[in-house]
Amino acid sequence: MKKPEEVSNPPCHLRPFKRSTSLAIWPNSPQADSGHLAFSNKDWRNMWPQIEWQACNSCSLCLLFCPEGAISWNANRLPIVQEDWCKGCGLCARECPKNLIAMIPQTHR
Repeated sequence: MKKPEEVSNPPCHLRPFKRSTSLAIWPNSPQADSGHLAFSNKDWRNMWPQIEWQACNSCSLCLLFCPEGAISWNANRLPIVQEDWCKGCGLCARECPKNLIAMIPQTHR
């Protein structure tokens, strides 16, 4: 049996991946180009983040902590939720420093 350092053809090759730190050039859904999410989450989601935009200070914590990349900016730099990507986990609501995101039942949207 060969030692790991002797293997000439490793089972997979990882490409270097570095996402830009500029939020302005991120795609609406990072999964679309990273291959993490192949299908929509909306069919099994039971909670939805309702955002109170009037008091939002655009801190971007909801966008940065969303594990699915489902939150992006609108033209006024306010967060919007991409319906196909949101899984209803509530991390955005927990991370909002002003408590402006409420998780509501999907059926009450």
